[in-house]
Amino acid sequence: EELNINGELNPEIKKRSIYKAILYNAELSLTGSFNFDKIADLNLEDDQIHWEETTISFGITDPKGISKIGDMKLGKDKLQAEPGVPSYIKFNHGIHAATQINEKPTEQLAFSSQLSLKGSSKIDFIPLGKSTKARLSSPWPDPSFAGAFLPDNHDITKDGFSANWNVLDFNRSFSQVWNNYFPQLDEWKFGVNLIESVDIYQKTTRAIKYAFMIIALT
Repeated sequence: EELNINGELNPEIKKRSIYKAILYNAELSLTGSFNFDKIADLNLEDDQIHWEETTISFGITDPKGISKIGDMKLGKDKLQAEPGVPSYIKFNHGIHAATQINEKPTEQLAFSSQLSLKGSSKIDFIPLGKSTKARLSSPWPDPSFAGAFLPDNHDITKDGFSANWNVLDFNRSFSQVWNNYFPQLDEWKFGVNLIESVDIYQKTTRAIKYAFMIIALT
C-alpha cells in the first residue's frame, strides 16, 4: 500500500593511477504498509493461499554490497533476515524474512527495515508501493537523476544534494497484486548517478578538438 524510502549516500573516491571510482555507503530506512484486502482481486479460494509461507523479500542487485541489516518488523513482530529470495521472486539476489502470519490479517500491517549498502556510481529503486515516496540526500555535488521517474523536487549546491520522488500506481503499468506471473520491473526503476561533472577524459577530448580547430583555422 505504501513504500517510503529515506536514504543518505556517503560518497568516497578510490584512485588507481589515473583512474577514479566513485563509491558510496548508503544508509536506508524503509517503511510502509501492506493492504491484504487487495488479495481478493485474485479470486483465489482460501485454501489456495499459504499464509504460513509468506515472506518479506528485498531484491538487491549485488549482495556483496550489504554491510548491515538492521531491525526488520512487520506489525508488532520482529523478523529475522535470511540470505537469498524465494524462487518465485524474479530477482537473482537479495534477502528475505519469514513472517509470522498464519491466517489473513484483518487490518493493514506496517513494516520497517534498516539497510546499509555499499555500491558504486548509482543507486536505483523500484516503486512497488501503491504510493512510493523516496528521499535521498548526499554531500556529493554532481548528481545525475535517471530512470523512469525524475524527482518531484531537488536541491543541488556545492555542498551536496537532496531529492524527493513521489510515484503512484497510476504512473506504472503493473497492478498491486499478481498471480502466476511476475511483471518486468526494471523498466520502472528510478534513482541517481554520482558523476564527475568534468573528468580528465572530457578535458583531454576538449583539448584535442580545440587543437584540431586551431590547426584548421591556421
